Amino acid sequence: MPSTSESGHAVNIANLKLLADKCAGFGAAYNPSNSDISVVNLKAKWVTVNTAQGVLTTAAQAAKEPINERNILFEPINKLITRSLNYLDSTKASAQVKKDAKGIADKIRGFGGTKKTTATPPEGGTPDILTVSNSQQSYVQKAENYLKYCELIATIVLYAPNEADLKVVAMKALYQPMKDANDAIGTILAPVE
Repeated sequence: MPSTSESGHAVNIANLKLLADKCAGFGAAYNPSNSDISVVNLKAKWVTVNTAQGVLTTAAQAAKEPINERNILFEPINKLITRSLNYLDSTKASAQVKKDAKGIADKIRGFGGTKKTTATPPEGGTPDILTVSNSQQSYVQKAENYLKYCELIATIVLYAPNEADLKVVAMKALYQPMKDANDAIGTILAPVE
């Protein structure tokens, strides 16, 4: 049966206020030996956490627009990388270079996100399959891997696509806005994290 109670910071803060008010309602009969849970200290803690919650809410709301802008900026990257990789595959570049580019591209696109390993089976049992994630899908990792990909294709003499958006210069130009977007969100959220 699912829980019918609410949870979260706002509920906890409201419950702290309710606790302080109920304790105050006892009047002089509420006289704890631990001063940390006195009515005065409970109310002071409530003011502190309520203020902190307000700061967090304000910062989170201030980050909404930059987060949305970053999402829009990163959205076409997977398709761009796929197109670039397809072009690279059509060239006579070495198989190893293509493999290296595909490895970086897969990190950007989130392909091959798990490695399967088998645990030592118990006596007479079947081996357990363990999965270890190697996905690097955070925006920071995507941007850094994107730069690595751009730096790699810049070294490939045979990488010379006709499409303007697949040219190395155009692809490299997308990195700085990605990094700037990540840095801006970090600056907004840093005080509350």
